[in-house]
Amino acid sequence: MSRKFDLYRIVKIGMKALKRTNIPFYWSKHSRKAHTIHQHIMLIVLAQYIGNRSKKLRMIRYMDRIWKAVKLKEIPDESTISTEIRRIPKQWLRMVIEEEVKELGILGNFAVCG
Repeated sequence: MSRKFDLYRIVKIGMKALKRTNIPFYWSKHSRKAHTIHQHIMLIVLAQYIGNRSKKLRMIRYMDRIWKAVKLKEIPDESTISTEIRRIPKQWLRMVIEEEVKELGILGNFAVCG
């Protein structure tokens, strides 16, 4: 199974898990609506799986299938992702990561938030 396929499966399972949660799509009704909280969470989960944010951004730029699965029109800037990492409650990330681990059985590949 290729690395690209693994990333696609992670995105599909993560997006399915996010649909089942009551996490809002945006922080407020006045937000810019460039990217949803769900998209940011999926990019952060992918970064944890890959192990490096800048490497993740470079990899994802060339993966149209992942772009479509996350419903991205453009990749957010690395500073935006860093801001969202501090802003998003760890509990939300943990819910998605735990769902990934349960579905795929890949505990060794994630640095699960403590």
